[in-house]
Amino acid sequence: RKSLELALSSGPARDVQVEVLRRLGELCLSRGEPEEALGWLDEGLELARSIRERVEEGAILRTMGLVHARSGRKDEARKLIDRALEVLRAAGARYEIALTYLRAVESLYTRGNGGGEDESGRPSAAGVLARDEAWSMLVEASHLFAESGASYWRERAVDLLSRLDAPRRRACEDEICSVGDSIVRLKHNDAYLLHDGFVCVSDGMRAVSGRACFSAECARPVLIMGETGTGKEVVARLVHERSGRSGRPFVAVNCAAIPDHLFESEFFGHRKGCFTGAVTDRTGIFEEAHGGTLFLDEIGELTTLQQVKLLRVLQEGAIRRIGENRERPVDIRLISATNQDIEEKLESASFREDFYYRINAEQIHIPPLRERREDVIPLITYYLCGRNGSRRAFVLIEETALRALQNYRWPGNVRELFNLLERLKDLSGDGAISFDMLPERMRNSSGRSSRITIVEPGGAGGSAAGRLERALSLCGGNKSAAARFLGISRGTLYKELKRSGLSDRIRPSSSAI
Repeated sequence: RKSLELALSSGPARDVQVEVLRRLGELCLSRGEPEEALGWLDEGLELARSIRERVEEGAILRTMGLVHARSGRKDEARKLIDRALEVLRAAGARYEIALTYLRAVESLYTRGNGGGEDESGRPSAAGVLARDEAWSMLVEASHLFAESGASYWRERAVDLLSRLDAPRRRACEDEICSVGDSIVRLKHNDAYLLHDGFVCVSDGMRAVSGRACFSAECARPVLIMGETGTGKEVVARLVHERSGRSGRPFVAVNCAAIPDHLFESEFFGHRKGCFTGAVTDRTGIFEEAHGGTLFLDEIGELTTLQQVKLLRVLQEGAIRRIGENRERPVDIRLISATNQDIEEKLESASFREDFYYRINAEQIHIPPLRERREDVIPLITYYLCGRNGSRRAFVLIEETALRALQNYRWPGNVRELFNLLERLKDLSGDGAISFDMLPERMRNSSGRSSRITIVEPGGAGGSAAGRLERALSLCGGNKSAAARFLGISRGTLYKELKRSGLSDRIRPSSSAI
């Protein structure tokens, strides 16, 4: 402390003074001197603003938030941290943004400090909301730390993420249980559901969730990439619902479905009598989405001329209806999606670079279902039990059928899975879904013998060893997925396997995932 005060008294440059004042505030905070810390920080904040040192301003606001959190003034702490994030985003300080996310979670959301759990140890209503927000913050922080090469801080974020996620996992521990030797009962749990239709279990979808929540906090255009059927519109709706425009319109348009000769009329609208058939004034898509979000699906299908017309609107923020000579201002948040390789189209000159860079300020890539097989079971239970109007409390399905669904490559991704489940729902009625109900292509690609080999299996399905064996078998030998389904960490899974004497007795067959 004396060294810092001495450095301050030596009259350094003002940007150095700001850093010294911040460090004095942080030192006082670590020593339990909140009022003295705020004194140094207030002085540093004033100086940072006077010289427009935005990164230091954001860091000081973050530290002030931590001081208020330490003193129990959490509402004020949250306001300061939100303001710090706003300043740091404007400055493009990605490392400092990640550090602010991490510090915010450590100060405001950890258990015993606002996390919110009931007497049984399960998350309370308030705690679930806070924990979900903290989880999204930590996912994005881990990505930003990785980009910055800050391996220590990334490991710290990942460790905290695993601890915050434990109550969510405990809430799901009864999702899979045995009913007889070959029938499995699956129950839906909302802990896997972040948004209507957005099921998040795999690491890939956790990353998507983090990117979506991060993108929701800004107004920049978002480009969502992914194969057909992966759920690009679901992710777009998640971004919209988590943004400040959530109460405004969400207008979804399939660009491939609009004929070229109707393009301007559809997007910009027209005036009555401006052409044959224009019997009334028409409001265009941009005006319909005014104040809200415009989602352009299959944007790779646009011609270069159509791209030019849209580019002007995005740059000017105004449209002109066909037949009018005045411009109408429009305020929209643009989210685009495509299943095509846009960079390949750039090389062939079938997609304009200026338009691409305009719509690609933030990018989200959705992995195909074959790369995230852990999501198959939660998607099944969501579709058959968790959606509005679903009558089932649980799903009964043969193990061989479930294993075939997990082994299948799903070229149509989630859309193909949901279409199949609609058929299986009608075929099975209130009974179990059997292997023979599956389409021939799935039965042929998996076979009834595709399974995890368990030598001398342990106790019944209700025992601890039986649950471990069952979870590993259903998850194709993927220990991370099995741990999530059992509601425990991967490390705990290894300990339980060793304790149950299963660590040396379970071996994946060549056909396992």
